[in-house]
Amino acid sequence: MLGCVLPGANDDTDAGDDASDSSGDAPTSDATDESGDDGPDDSGSDDSGSDGSSSEGGSVDDTTTGDTPSTCTDASLFAGNPYFTGDLEGWNPDGQGLLADPPLRMRYLANASGQLAVDTQQEVWLSDGTDIRRIAGDELEFELQYQPTGACGDVRFIISQGIVGLPSGNIVVADTRGNGLVELADPGGDCTASAIAGNPDPILDVDVEDGAAAQGDIDGPGADARFFGVELPIADADGNVYVNDPGNTKVKRVANDADRTVTTLFDYGAPDEPFVLAMNAMDGMLYVTGANATEDIIWAIDATSGEATELFRGRGLFEEIDSSQQATLFAIENDGVDLFVASNKGYVFRLSTSGEPLGVIAGMGAIVDYPADLDLTMPLALDQLPLRTWGVGDGDLQRIGDDVLFTGNAGGVGFHLWSIHCGG
Repeated sequence: MLGCVLPGANDDTDAGDDASDSSGDAPTSDATDESGDDGPDDSGSDDSGSDGSSSEGGSVDDTTTGDTPSTCTDASLFAGNPYFTGDLEGWNPDGQGLLADPPLRMRYLANASGQLAVDTQQEVWLSDGTDIRRIAGDELEFELQYQPTGACGDVRFIISQGIVGLPSGNIVVADTRGNGLVELADPGGDCTASAIAGNPDPILDVDVEDGAAAQGDIDGPGADARFFGVELPIADADGNVYVNDPGNTKVKRVANDADRTVTTLFDYGAPDEPFVLAMNAMDGMLYVTGANATEDIIWAIDATSGEATELFRGRGLFEEIDSSQQATLFAIENDGVDLFVASNKGYVFRLSTSGEPLGVIAGMGAIVDYPADLDLTMPLALDQLPLRTWGVGDGDLQRIGDDVLFTGNAGGVGFHLWSIHCGG
């Protein structure tokens, strides 16, 4: 039976705000991109504090959780257009409607103080609930470059790979090729940017060698720390940021202190060479999905000590997916109690924090031909929701208020967001 519970979803936050991307070299035969973009398998994620507040899809949710659960009922189109087949160009950086054509290339999502922030891979957009406007990056820049400081309008990304909203309302973006974390302060106002960890220096894309600039595996103050292709930032209720460092096969913590001190939490490298798909933080723990060439993997990692527990490894976790196939869990959210995990087989599942499957939240399974006759003006039943991502292993989930947003693609260039409604 379809349905999801969100404890205490009784805040005033408007649950519809906006969207995101993915990249990286994933050692799996499934990592193909349906839209033609080269990009592996990852997704932004989220967090929740022990006080009941949670952040998802890489950003902080201002919802206060309580003891009374609510149920997910249906879903509606929130942004974009799954049936769009034109060229992805000509957006209005000063602002355009969430449902306007052409749709944004919505790859990763974040909750920035109740507003939706979208990572398109080279640009960051912020919604006011009706329209969405560009606040950083410019994919039409003549020379692709990483420029992490200054006014947000002057910031540039080569390949942004994840976005997160902080409790302060600021936004952190990971540029996996520029190899640094960039914080956008006051994103809805007089926005300014700074490099907080990893590569602090501008660099042209043509000067980047071996996949990422300023490579290294160095912990310590953020200005001195080095990664190898940093991606997938998430945050906790205290403003600490956690990232995947795929070139070094490590999950790292960027503390919310004066130096933005970087420490290694977990090394997930050899012997089976897994890769990380998505991360989520809740109640002092990180929940991480990954895969190797044959298996799905779910870890629970203590966000302070780095002690890791393998919740699942193998295939066949969900009865809805043939046990001969990997589920490829490319996105994680939470409702303050359980985990929501999105599979490239066309479902969003509920999982306990011990890794126990608790049923399907939404989805109709794998889609060969995207439904041609959906009435996008009306809510859809959750078991009729076509959850198809632009690539088989990447996408995002983001909770804002009572709603959980899913970023998808109809198999061409029709980027869009579904809003799964969960009320009291």
